[in-house]
Amino acid sequence: MDVKKERDLDRLVSAMYDDGASEQDMRRLESLLKEDPALQTRYWQMVSTHVALGVTVGASRDGDAPISARVDSQRRQTSRPSILRGSFDRFNSPRATRLAAAVVFVAACLGTWNHLRRQAPMDAPQEASKQSLLWTVDRMPTITHVSWNGPSFSDEAEQRQPVAAVGAGAVSLQVKQGRSADGYLFCLPPGASVELVATFDATGENCLSVAEITSDDRPPVRKATFNNSGVGPRPLDANPAAKNRRYGVLGRWSEFNSTSSPRFFLLTGSHKLAAPNPGEDWQLSEMTVLLSQDEVIHIGWDDSGPAPAEGEAYHQDDDFDDLAATLFLSSAGFSAVDENSLHVIGEDMMAIDQPLPEIGDAYRVTLAPGEMALLKVAAQASAPNALFLIDAQSGSVRWATSNRTTRSLNLGAAAVFNRSAFPREFLIVAANQAKSEDKAASPWKESVRKILYEQAGYVILGYEDARRDEDFNDIRVSLLRGSYANLPAGSGT
Repeated sequence: MDVKKERDLDRLVSAMYDDGASEQDMRRLESLLKEDPALQTRYWQMVSTHVALGVTVGASRDGDAPISARVDSQRRQTSRPSILRGSFDRFNSPRATRLAAAVVFVAACLGTWNHLRRQAPMDAPQEASKQSLLWTVDRMPTITHVSWNGPSFSDEAEQRQPVAAVGAGAVSLQVKQGRSADGYLFCLPPGASVELVATFDATGENCLSVAEITSDDRPPVRKATFNNSGVGPRPLDANPAAKNRRYGVLGRWSEFNSTSSPRFFLLTGSHKLAAPNPGEDWQLSEMTVLLSQDEVIHIGWDDSGPAPAEGEAYHQDDDFDDLAATLFLSSAGFSAVDENSLHVIGEDMMAIDQPLPEIGDAYRVTLAPGEMALLKVAAQASAPNALFLIDAQSGSVRWATSNRTTRSLNLGAAAVFNRSAFPREFLIVAANQAKSEDKAASPWKESVRKILYEQAGYVILGYEDARRDEDFNDIRVSLLRGSYANLPAGSGT
């Protein structure tokens, strides 16, 4: 690494921290990072964050219509503080926050762009002189109100708020009434594409909205909206009170960035309250990032739940399964490294302190070459329950999760890829233990399975533990599968 450049980088980042970085400093920082992987690594060591993980997405579903505001809004400060990790905690002024966010997004796009270029060079590389990586998003528009097709934003530039990150890709959004909620902001680098798959499993009415956010204070542009209102097949355990609901995969959206600049997209989930207040039928849903990897990102939303008793508040169930968006990374000419076994990514798997149960009725999944599957797991049981993902060829456990160490209904997600030239099979096995003080002495026993819902490429599995209350909700698995390699640019269904 060039010592002079390294010192220059240190000076520029230090100036940014101290609110002294000028526009010339920012241009210099861009030029340093653009073509120097070593300096990019040094930068990430100095400023550690996961904001705006780059992904690849797909085409418009319902037109590029600006999302205009129909209600006046007042300027308010973002109520949720930024919890960016590391030295970002030192940013106290709006200008410093904007500069920090700008550099974060520059680096995020550089990292993702270079990652895609290493996987597959573009057919027509952009000239370096035409690349403007400093074009970024450092302020978010204020939400004026929420309706059946998602949030509407103020079109006034002065109503925009500094970006406040709250996790990997999650940003705090300011609502007119003074509340804040989370959305998912991601960067689409030049030459990249992505497919989003929207899935629903909710009693209440839910909506997923995709909007493009620009850096020049133009109104956000709605790219796609998905809603579960309508008539269609229902899971076996669906609430009979939900008369007008659709379930499963309800749409796909994809986008290809053919420009020389990064583009930014905001995902928001919203829902209609079961007992709405006058003039406030809809509100933004709680959000969590369940899986965030280079190959795939999975985000879940949770609505407010059923109508509360008079004088009481709503109580959500925290399963983050009412609405979900799965983002699949792809690039032109991408060719994955051939692997002889299944490639599994997910959070750290739980420790297995007892032998696996004797497997009698595992759910078998066969993946063709180039095919993948994503599993999301929830549990609603007082006794210990677990889910095991087993490689059928080797018999080894590739991923596992359990409700023994968490009170949350959400038990995480994992993705399985077949990057070999031959079909590969894995098993999904749910198991339970007898509820006792000495959990270590209780062996795992296989749970009874039932298919609750099934459509092409998507299935919901329900499992029953030893209590046998016949709810088949002690372990619940949503399984999405398909072939997403070499996604054609600009496709959408």
